[in-house]
Amino acid sequence: MDIRNVSTPAAQSPDDRIRYRFINSKNERSEPNDLTEADKLFIQQHGYIEYRRCYYFGEYRKNLNAFVMRQKSNFTMRLLFHIKRGKNKNKRVMLLTNDKGKSEVIDIETKQLASFQLFKELVEGAGHFLFYGSQQNLLRLKARLMEDEKPCIQLDTLGWNKDGFFAFSNGVIWDNNFIPVDKFGVVHIGDQDYFIPYHPGTDESNYLNEKRFAWSPGWATWEQWSKLYCNVFGDAGRIVLMFGVATLFSDHIFSIKGNFPMLFLYGEGGSGKSKMIQSMQQLWGEPQPSLKVSEKANTDKSKIRKMAQFGNAMALLEEFINVPDMALIKTYTGFYDRYGYERADVDTKYGTETIPVKSTVAFTGNEYPADDPLLQRLIQIDHNVNKFTAEQDRSFDDLSKMSRQGLTQIVLHLLKFRDSVVKYWGTAYEMALKNYKAVCQELKAPSRMIENGAVLLATFEVLYAAGLTFPFTAQELSETMYTVLKSHIEKRDTGSGTSRFWDIFAHLIGLQKIKNGDHYDLRGNELLIRLAEVHTYYLMEHLSAHRQPGLNKATLMQKLKDHPAYMQTKDSHRFKGDDGSKTSAFVFDFNSLPPEVQRRISM
Repeated sequence: MDIRNVSTPAAQSPDDRIRYRFINSKNERSEPNDLTEADKLFIQQHGYIEYRRCYYFGEYRKNLNAFVMRQKSNFTMRLLFHIKRGKNKNKRVMLLTNDKGKSEVIDIETKQLASFQLFKELVEGAGHFLFYGSQQNLLRLKARLMEDEKPCIQLDTLGWNKDGFFAFSNGVIWDNNFIPVDKFGVVHIGDQDYFIPYHPGTDESNYLNEKRFAWSPGWATWEQWSKLYCNVFGDAGRIVLMFGVATLFSDHIFSIKGNFPMLFLYGEGGSGKSKMIQSMQQLWGEPQPSLKVSEKANTDKSKIRKMAQFGNAMALLEEFINVPDMALIKTYTGFYDRYGYERADVDTKYGTETIPVKSTVAFTGNEYPADDPLLQRLIQIDHNVNKFTAEQDRSFDDLSKMSRQGLTQIVLHLLKFRDSVVKYWGTAYEMALKNYKAVCQELKAPSRMIENGAVLLATFEVLYAAGLTFPFTAQELSETMYTVLKSHIEKRDTGSGTSRFWDIFAHLIGLQKIKNGDHYDLRGNELLIRLAEVHTYYLMEHLSAHRQPGLNKATLMQKLKDHPAYMQTKDSHRFKGDDGSKTSAFVFDFNSLPPEVQRRISM
């Protein structure tokens, strides 16, 4: 018989004269004798009881002087944590235990607890968990259970956290120690709880990439590993090593500079470019799957999401190719400034949600980037080593064995120097930039490219001063950086499209597609080019001859300004064959142009 609107005796302590009748789901009746005084008081106060891993609800019946309690579930639950994720995104971690002793831990959205129907679907979907009660029963249950749940912050992004710790999928580095998650995926730091949704207790088929980012310590020390790494990969390894170390502090470096350089390993297939990066990535657990730049399935947004997954970690983009899609190139250049993308916030009319860039980026490829703004944001390393000595092979095997044992303990060691980086890096960078500019003065490199190298040099100086040892000296690193930058500048001048432009320019003159007076004008020793018109013919000829698009106009203009023959840009010049209007013109020293261009113009 249902019990409705029956009064409950007001009691400060249980009355021994009151009886307690229980009716289970099979309509079997009993008067349990194992209820404690606390159980009886709880029934009188709340109208339900957790009994034998089930919930019984009821009310006092005066005519029977008894509480009649009916079974409304075959399980009990705990609201362990209230997880804060931002507006309308909060959720909870719930523990379900049924009458057979089977338990499940699930994280649920708030709406799944607010809606009676969604709640029933949720618990039944988790296994043999049945709720026979009403919505009112559920409301009474939630009111009591919410009193005991703990507030908790969800860590959507692994890696460095602004609260001062480094998060892996299975725990965090805090205060120079590793603290593992508990069985619910929660880690306790000070007086705050953090929930990691990618913890080992989740379904093994979920969050596969995040679970690679796991604390997995081995036996190697920083000194042992860094020395072996540089033995295997040589001078290039020095730069990649410093890039990886700087990555661990990239949030602070970015806060000072407003950007962070990208790495580009250039060379033919089989030269070990990807192995060098993946070996470095093992600092953060198992290396993340790389993104193939050439694959159309990897959209711009998917690449940005990859950069948002992990803070102060390194992402790998393989098989770089030059593409005509400037939107894609701008996505790459945006990584340097940590520009992600914005999407509409469904909860507001005009608000937006920003997907940030938190990882550093390493590219590999056997095509040299043609876009000059992208080029200037890279630390480019030529790596065409296809043959290795027996000693290098043995060292690589040793490095691989060492890495398989785990390297995350090295991250803990390096993070001990974070206070020094935060305190001194800005000053060290100013000094490193000044010195590196002096060293590289003759290279005439764009300031941004010098700044990129100074980032690594400053990181070395701060950490070395704080007591970290390296398998190379500051002088050796500076010399390696100089050699790399010199090669980068030479390729930028000769191999990035400028020489190809002059070849095509001369060829177009021979074909009489561009003509003296209409498209160029020789005035004494000055050659004036109507670049806006010439660029159209250049693009068509480039595509026909090389089966790929040429440089866009903005990039070509920048590269031509860096050419030794460039003199100036005139805002107003009247070409002889023109209709009389004036237009801008690029001015070059005729005697400094490639011989074939001089020959064609002089014919």
